[in-house]
Amino acid sequence: MKAVQRSYIYIATFVSLAAVVGALIFLIQNLFGFLDRTDLAWQLAVLVIATPIYVGHWLWAERLKRRDEEERPSLIRRLFLYIVLAALLGPALAGAFYLLVDLLNLVAGLPVGTFAFRENIIAIIVLALVWFYHDRILKQDKAVQPETAGHVIIRQLYQWGFTIAGLTMITWGIISFARWIIEQFEGAFATTNAVLIPEIIRLVVGTAVWLIFWLWLQRNFAENIGGERDSVVRKLFLYAILFVGLVLTVTNLALLWDGVLLGWFGQDIPGDLSDIVPLVLGGGLVWGYHWTVLRREAQRAPLAKQQLLIRHIYQYLTAAVGLIATLIGIAGLISILILTLGGDPLDIEGVAGFLATLTAGLPVWLWPWWLIQKRVTGSEEEAQAESGSLVRRIYLYLFLLIATLTILGSGIYLVFRLFSLLFRLDTTGESNTDLALAAAYAIIALVVWLYHGRLLQVDGRRLAAQRAEKLADVSVVLIDPGPDEGGFSIPLLETLRKKMPHVGLETIRSLAEEAVAPLATADIVVASWETVRDEPFEQLLQGSAAEKVLLPTPTNGWLWAGVDGGQEAVLQDAAVIVEKLALKEGGLERRRWGVGTVIAAIAGGIVGLCILVNLIGSILGAFF
Repeated sequence: MKAVQRSYIYIATFVSLAAVVGALIFLIQNLFGFLDRTDLAWQLAVLVIATPIYVGHWLWAERLKRRDEEERPSLIRRLFLYIVLAALLGPALAGAFYLLVDLLNLVAGLPVGTFAFRENIIAIIVLALVWFYHDRILKQDKAVQPETAGHVIIRQLYQWGFTIAGLTMITWGIISFARWIIEQFEGAFATTNAVLIPEIIRLVVGTAVWLIFWLWLQRNFAENIGGERDSVVRKLFLYAILFVGLVLTVTNLALLWDGVLLGWFGQDIPGDLSDIVPLVLGGGLVWGYHWTVLRREAQRAPLAKQQLLIRHIYQYLTAAVGLIATLIGIAGLISILILTLGGDPLDIEGVAGFLATLTAGLPVWLWPWWLIQKRVTGSEEEAQAESGSLVRRIYLYLFLLIATLTILGSGIYLVFRLFSLLFRLDTTGESNTDLALAAAYAIIALVVWLYHGRLLQVDGRRLAAQRAEKLADVSVVLIDPGPDEGGFSIPLLETLRKKMPHVGLETIRSLAEEAVAPLATADIVVASWETVRDEPFEQLLQGSAAEKVLLPTPTNGWLWAGVDGGQEAVLQDAAVIVEKLALKEGGLERRRWGVGTVIAAIAGGIVGLCILVNLIGSILGAFF
């Protein structure tokens, strides 16, 4: 209930604060500019209504903070403060950008609008005052309540958001300067001072923003504040930047190589060199710098498990982009070859484009794929982790799916042509070239399907052999003193036999000497809480060095807290824990997904698929 109350208070506070700040800025600008009475009436109306709403809700939040010790460290309050800081700092930086542009235009003797000049100064002052107030509130909260894991993530999102904003401004500033320099060498002075001045300011403001937030992040890493060295958020953003820089660089390198090939073939080069080289330079600098940062961090602090997962996702995603580009290049060249053999004139531009795509995509696929396969053939532990990786299976099955769909489409067309021939249908609109293209695409897809299918088979056999070897020497004992036809042991034994047929399974139903003998060599013991409460069994279990799994079996008059589902769910969870213990993967309890988690996972999957489709479309659109 408190979360709902907090959400209402802080949402109402944020919306009313935004209205107050906006109206105040426009009111002062109106008073110092060309006074418009209609605008003045609107601004006063907003202030009259929004100000008491903001003050009332903010005082309510502050009163709760003083009265309730859980209020100050709440995630909703911390999220509100960082969102307010970001919402104020963003427009303030935009105002500073335009203000500096006006100042530099003034120095350069270019026309400057005085009203716009005053507008920016007023906006910056108001936004800065409100920002400093909320920053002071945030510092007071931090001084009283140290950051929790949730607070750290919210703060990191704030830091990385402005770090990337500054980095983007720097990158585009470098691209603009590189374009200007190339134009000077080409003798084309298209970029005038009026155009160049905003780019200079963009570079200056971007550098300042990036340095402030990047050095803040680097200091946190150096001192390991908030567990920065093991931070998943940090690695997620670094690898995301790395991926974007790589795609930007490789895509434009391919376009550049396309132009070079066209020049070699004696064709006119489309586009302008000054448009492509700066993009290669900007993307290359972003990729190179952050790759160096990641290498230094890996030497200083070994990657944690979740950080390794992000690195794996980056490598597989890069390999996927490279392989898709490679297959597009191969398919395109084969298409042109078949069309040429069919009597069409040789498409020189197409050859150059597809060859550039192939030569750009091949190294992008080979390098990360070599690193991935090196882990698969490495040490036993590394090979098992990589072969069983969910990311690897998604990658392999994705290309199986792409290959299958390609074979499906090509196969349908080939069979259609065959039936057309048998039924003596009119195929005037269909050419033999189309037939050859469909066959070529089907062959390429078949090769891709066989290669990735073979990898899945090898991974499966390796994992099965390693699993059987691990489980062969494991002994599991179930203590269930109930009757043979009752208790938990019968259904649990059936479940364990299905999941782990190689494991030795025993059941103890009494304290007789011969009955408890298997306990001496047991690796894992499973018992219900009722059994553990029984003093003889309790003493017996205390003397066992085996891993112990306790089952919350239902008992009349008792309710279990934190246990979902009935007996079937409990037994399934117990089987999972026993399996993890037997495979030495840890005995963490399995958590079933809630409705919200399922919805978030589906939404994330859809977003990821859309990004991949758009990426493929961008690669295709660059050349067609």
